[in-house]
Amino acid sequence: FMHYASPGFLGKALSQGRYLPLLLAFPIVLFLFLLGITGHLNIPEGEIVFKKFVPHTIVDPVFILVSILVFISIVVGVKRFWKGMKDGVHPSESRNLSLLDFVKSHVIPVLVDVFKHSKFKDCEENRPRYLAHLMIFYGFIALAIVTGIVFIGIYLLGLHEMLPLSQLNPIKLFANLGAIALFIGCTLVISNRLKAEEDKSRSTYLDWVFIIIVYLVAISGILTEVTRLFDVAVLAYPFYFVHLVLVFYLIAYLPFSKFAHFIYRTVALVYASYSGREK
Repeated sequence: FMHYASPGFLGKALSQGRYLPLLLAFPIVLFLFLLGITGHLNIPEGEIVFKKFVPHTIVDPVFILVSILVFISIVVGVKRFWKGMKDGVHPSESRNLSLLDFVKSHVIPVLVDVFKHSKFKDCEENRPRYLAHLMIFYGFIALAIVTGIVFIGIYLLGLHEMLPLSQLNPIKLFANLGAIALFIGCTLVISNRLKAEEDKSRSTYLDWVFIIIVYLVAISGILTEVTRLFDVAVLAYPFYFVHLVLVFYLIAYLPFSKFAHFIYRTVALVYASYSGREK
């Protein structure tokens, strides 16, 4: 998928360990700069409220802009990928389908298999990894849903004081379940890879960096919440800052990560179904 992703220089940087410190340094410097020029480069006094440390007016525009750029990059890459598949493997028959028929016949069945992780479950070799991948997958989905709900609540419904949510709030409970699933899933994946010599030999640098970053996102998020609940401001705010940096890394470099591999793999399955070559 690196062949289709853009900009190309980022792909090269992300595939080489020597550039990792620089890639992590960028969001660190960016957030420190934004906090510095807005006068928030300090630990706020009183009740721990993260928007007092990093206001929504600082962090949200950054993530919105980055998300838009990432979306454009993914769309461009997927279009190149689709064209490449059409040039290499033509549909076995004329496929003049309407968009609705295309989605019903090829996209939805593939997505159902993806959400069920059918191929992992059915393959004997992959069964030990099935639960781990399922927990990571649905943990991410749960956290993405919660992020979307909170965003809508703040910016579309005007519920600016909705945060922090009560621990008994259904949205908060859902978020906590997602975080726990993500943490356990990453723990299982790393444990399986360390135990199996075969897996270690096949694991690439990108594989390890991705799973470790995701693991650290889960850990930093959990530590942020726990230290807030225990009112340890000197730890809660730094953990929150680290969490933001790691989330930025995951989102900003998504077109070149295992996230992108998942997207391109799904598109390839859709094209295989569409072209009649899925078997």
